[in-house]
Amino acid sequence: MIKLKKKAIKNGEYVKRLGLFGLFLFVAIPLPGTGIYSGSLIAAFLNIRLKHALTIIACGNFVAGLIVMILTYGIGRIF
Repeated sequence: MIKLKKKAIKNGEYVKRLGLFGLFLFVAIPLPGTGIYSGSLIAAFLNIRLKHALTIIACGNFVAGLIVMILTYGIGRIF
């Protein structure tokens, strides 16, 4: 748990600099360690209102899903 908290605090500095858009980008990038759980932790540590955090995290997760779907569909068509 301590390792996860340290990572969230480190990534929180990046998000704090860019605000809500930074949180959106963090959640929307489909890489290990980013996503709705880490985004929720960062939003909680930065005291972002639940209404705003929920909307931003949901939109970011949708975009991440689209990116993965497009990459998967594109790779499937190549082979």
